[in-house]
Amino acid sequence: MASNPDQARLCVLGSIIMDMVVPVPRFARPGETVLAGSPRRHPGGKGANQAVAAARLGAAASLIGTVGDDADGRAMMAAIAGEGVDVIGVAVDNAEPTGTAVVSVAPGGENSILASAAANLRLTPERVRACRGVIGAADVLLMQLEVPLGAVVEAARLAREAGTAVVLNAAPVPEAGNGGVGGVPAELLAMTDVLIVNESEAAAIAGPVQDLNQGLARLAGYGPRVVIATLGERGVRYSVDRGVASEVEAFAVEAVDSTGAGDAFVAAFAVRWAEHQAAQALDAMGILDAVCWGAAAGALATRTAGAMPAMPRRGEVVGMLRRTDGG
Repeated sequence: MASNPDQARLCVLGSIIMDMVVPVPRFARPGETVLAGSPRRHPGGKGANQAVAAARLGAAASLIGTVGDDADGRAMMAAIAGEGVDVIGVAVDNAEPTGTAVVSVAPGGENSILASAAANLRLTPERVRACRGVIGAADVLLMQLEVPLGAVVEAARLAREAGTAVVLNAAPVPEAGNGGVGGVPAELLAMTDVLIVNESEAAAIAGPVQDLNQGLARLAGYGPRVVIATLGERGVRYSVDRGVASEVEAFAVEAVDSTGAGDAFVAAFAVRWAEHQAAQALDAMGILDAVCWGAAAGALATRTAGAMPAMPRRGEVVGMLRRTDGG
């Protein structure tokens, strides 16, 4: 992973999916047909989106994942590499096609997603171990749960061995029948430095609680130093070292499509976390700054249709934060 000494170094392990984005007047009910607008194809997948976002935000980013040996796979690789992401960790698999998703977007930006993981399910622990050097060279390993859990756990283990921080975006939440904590392996949470979820994911993993604050505390008890819950238009709530939860308000923007907002938040937080980590400034103010970066990036991503095309650049995030601070 080539970088200058001042760059944050992020390794992203996750899904690579070709999105078909379809505008709809409203979401269809079961058994109903709704006429939609013209579809548009965009590169996507949580892993690919977050890697591209990290690169646009100034990090030296690499990606570990799997695509099919097909036109979509080649298009995805070209798009991701074209953004400056190192794709040496992306395997081409001839047994499954590249992952695909249909994203319905309603007026106001709300979305509904139907995804087929396909080749993403071919990311094995063995393939992850082949990328040991990529993980070890990073400041932060950033992962999601759209790929097999075995690969995610193995990557976290390798990161721990190398002294690489682990940021886990626990989305989507696995079925609880898989065991662990709400479907997430307890050993994975124990190896996680930062856990990022949305409100429904927090509830699914934490189980029955009185309120979100209790849910954050329960999740922190499994190991993560920082637990973050993104709340859409209500902002962000997070806790550090099992302390009292803090809040960051959402940035006001005119939303077009919320598809990429979560990925933009996660990537921006991870980049800023890595920068503060390198500067030995991961105190309460440094973590707050990283959360604010995430919130600004997430808001900016809602202003553009699609996921990967909406990932903001560093100057945009810095500009929004300066305007909000009055400077």
